[in-house]
Amino acid sequence: MAEKKLSPRQKMIGMMYLVLTCLLALNVAKEVLDAFMLVDHSLTRTTDNFMIKNESVYAALDQQAARLERAKPFREKAYQVKKQADEIYNYIGSLKESIVAKADGPGYSMNNIQSKDNLDVPSEIMIFEKKGAELKEKLGDYRSFLSSLVAPQNEALLKALDNNLSTPDPEPHPDKGSQSWEQHHFEDLPLVAVITMLSKIQNDVRNAEFDVINDLKSNVDGETIPFNKVAGTVIAPTNYVLRGDSFRADVFLAAFDTTQAPVIFVGEYDTISPGEYKLKPGYDSIPVKAGMGRYMVPAITEGLHQWGGLIQLQTREGKRRFPFQSSYQVAVPSAVVSAEKMNVLYVDLENPVSISVPGIPADRIHPRISTGTLLRVGEGKYHAKVGGGTQAVITVMAEVGNGELKNMGSMNFRIKTIPSPIAMVDDINTGKIKKNRLMAYPGVVAKMDGFVYEGVRWDVTDYTMYILGRDVPPIEVHGGYKFSGLMKQAFRQLNRGDKILIEGIKAVGPGGKRRQLSSVTLEITL
Repeated sequence: MAEKKLSPRQKMIGMMYLVLTCLLALNVAKEVLDAFMLVDHSLTRTTDNFMIKNESVYAALDQQAARLERAKPFREKAYQVKKQADEIYNYIGSLKESIVAKADGPGYSMNNIQSKDNLDVPSEIMIFEKKGAELKEKLGDYRSFLSSLVAPQNEALLKALDNNLSTPDPEPHPDKGSQSWEQHHFEDLPLVAVITMLSKIQNDVRNAEFDVINDLKSNVDGETIPFNKVAGTVIAPTNYVLRGDSFRADVFLAAFDTTQAPVIFVGEYDTISPGEYKLKPGYDSIPVKAGMGRYMVPAITEGLHQWGGLIQLQTREGKRRFPFQSSYQVAVPSAVVSAEKMNVLYVDLENPVSISVPGIPADRIHPRISTGTLLRVGEGKYHAKVGGGTQAVITVMAEVGNGELKNMGSMNFRIKTIPSPIAMVDDINTGKIKKNRLMAYPGVVAKMDGFVYEGVRWDVTDYTMYILGRDVPPIEVHGGYKFSGLMKQAFRQLNRGDKILIEGIKAVGPGGKRRQLSSVTLEITL
């Protein structure tokens, strides 16, 4: 089946069936799908926080433009950013609405999605209606526009924009071949996973909007201090943190003065007046190296965590404090393990298994199996091979943080022996066969019609043939499936209505296991 050329539609239908079967068989569908909804709601709250922060920046630019002529061009550019950010944010929102509306029908609710496991509608809209490609183009235009507003020397911000908004096609997959960015993110995925991915992109859009307008605002603020840009900036490798890991972030000023180091306070503060702040009791400071603060805190409690503080800098007007705010999400580790056929591993077969952990690259995932072997054959794809027993457990370990291995979860699989094949002559086990067809057929074969895996081979090695009602002694075959010369001579003497019985059929299958197969009964027609 892997060698047959399939259309994208056929691929989608096939994968939809396999994934849905896996989810139902593993009995974890509801928990996994509900977990996606929790992540989606958390992302939405984080995005709302970004929008609030963005509005505060626009308000500050409005005030500066009202009293400072130099602030007007920066305010104008900031509102150009707002226009484009709103357009792409609303466009993504319309895609989410379209997907849920088509899947749930009239009366749908974005807060109570019913068709969480629907695989067809997201692919139809994002792939076949080319909305995914359209979104990719819009994100590219948005990234290019934002980058054009950032000074070339601000490499950190340019890199952050490229990382958060880039849409490269993934590397070719050994099994799937080349995939586009939109196929990698939206094709053959459950509806709730696609909605969560779109929410994540909305979050990236608002995050990038904040970074750029805050950078524009710093151009205005920078006129009153020894360098031209000042902004409290927080850059974290990720806002998605697994429980038990540590959240890491770099806190620094957008422009650096190598002759002095800022003092960075983390904690709550009161605003005394515009530009004047007072720290509340319980604050702390963080170490600073080369003008950059290093912040790290253990991620113990899951959920959204807000944090911030003040960056203190010596300017020509004296000490000034600049506020900064950020947030990060702590999630419970969750592994996704699914057998591509069902939650059964067959003895002596290469059972295909898909393994992934949300938020962790495939090359940092290290699964283990309690019995047998587990061989990686592609990104997230493995072959599990067992030799016996009744149950196997696949445990997923992943590298998190500084490379520490953590247990992300496990899944139980039943172990079964391969069903015995059916012995046949010309695809007939019991029934009538024309004499010329029998003469032309090479021998007795073993087939596994209807078995979940294709291409499982069984070789017939021994059998005995009886011609019923005739004075012909039994004829035996050993070491192969082909009819012997004596058998073919006997076939020439057959007449209409003669019956042949083939018994004692033995075959060798995967792992060299021998099986006794059911007999074959044939009646000759001329």
